[in-house]
Amino acid sequence: MTFDDDSYADVVKTLFGRRDVMEQLVKRPMDKSELIDTTGTSRSTVTRALKDLQTVDLVEQANGEYVPTPYGEFIYSQFVSLADVVELGDEIQTLLPHLPLEDLTFDLAHLADAEITFVSRVEPAAPLERVGELKQGAARSRTLASGKNPVGLEAHYDAVVNQGQRFEAVCPPALFDATAADSDQRAMMLDLLEYDVAQFYVAEDTIPVPLGIVDDIVFFGVENEQGSPLALIETTDPNVRRWAEIEFTTVRDQATQLTRHDFEHDWPRQD
Repeated sequence: MTFDDDSYADVVKTLFGRRDVMEQLVKRPMDKSELIDTTGTSRSTVTRALKDLQTVDLVEQANGEYVPTPYGEFIYSQFVSLADVVELGDEIQTLLPHLPLEDLTFDLAHLADAEITFVSRVEPAAPLERVGELKQGAARSRTLASGKNPVGLEAHYDAVVNQGQRFEAVCPPALFDATAADSDQRAMMLDLLEYDVAQFYVAEDTIPVPLGIVDDIVFFGVENEQGSPLALIETTDPNVRRWAEIEFTTVRDQATQLTRHDFEHDWPRQD
């Protein structure tokens, strides 16, 4: 079989349309009856799918069973990553204009298995609530915060004081100002700063990507131009984890650690 540009397009189109059948055949050879059972589709649908896959040389018949050709096995192994990226693109296309792509220095294909929590009219605080769920019960939590509202401080207080969580946060000055200006929040922060496992840092520069690392989970927020949350993206992909580790460490090392004495006497700052 020879290929031209149209043939390549036919192969990709066929894989997208017949992925359910091809997915079963790369696991093991099957006859038509087995494919009907495993895919849960009709005989006529399976018959058409096999015909389409054979036409583009992805599948062949041997001893009454259908098997991928060597070409089919290779193409399908590459196709899976492409399909995952396409599916991810469909889900996050509304977020792409708001993603700091220049700062996300990993291949976005690594987000193929990511979970996304969107803001909605019914649940406008869904991303923030999800952050709280992720941090609850974690042994270690690290955060790069970009907001001005000290939401979630109570949860961190409980996790550190009552659960022994190791917690690090790098925050902009505006967030510490807001915390110091509220008597209850100020008292909690002063208590937290008594614990060695709780460390806070003041970032004088803008935090490029608000993110969190909770045990083996990485999450980062997506915000609009006004700084309001749009969604939360979370993943356990090791490549994203490495990026997040470097990002957090770089920003933290450029920030100034906040001591209890400094917070008590210098905050809120006087302009």
